Amino acid sequence: VMHGSPDAPPVDIYIEGVDEPVITDLAYAQTTGFLPVPEGEYNFQVYAAGADPMEDDPVIETGAVMIEIDAKYTVLARGLLGAEEDQGEFGLELYVENFEAVADDTVRARIVHAGADAPAVDIDIYDANAEASCGEEREIVDFERFAETGEAGVELPAIDGLNVAVCA
Repeated sequence: VMHGSPDAPPVDIYIEGVDEPVITDLAYAQTTGFLPVPEGEYNFQVYAAGADPMEDDPVIETGAVMIEIDAKYTVLARGLLGAEEDQGEFGLELYVENFEAVADDTVRARIVHAGADAPAVDIDIYDANAEASCGEEREIVDFERFAETGEAGVELPAIDGLNVAVCA
């Protein structure tokens, strides 16, 4: 789970019908690791941290989500509270991670443009020892707000000091 909404408070996340939260006090820019969840259908509900789910309504919820055995999912809270549709509105995105095996010297990552009020950008991925970022060869061009690289991810070199630059 990734909290990517800059104007939203820290949150607690519940599974509908379960009294205890599965995640507590998750603040903007924080993420959790992958959490084990048994196979089944769930409705994940997001509350402001400390809210009482027996008395308060969730801020937002996923609706019915079928969790399959051995699958990996990422949930991203993105956008701005109170923003208009197509203007960076607050929402939840569910991504299925379907990364294929890679060579020993590479890794796979999904890149998401979650900038709530940012225009389309280019992404340049480079070695920290390189002379500069945002060179002529950019890995992703014209990356629109809330776009993402897909469930197969992007193959990247597995090196220390790999940087991701957002280019105008």
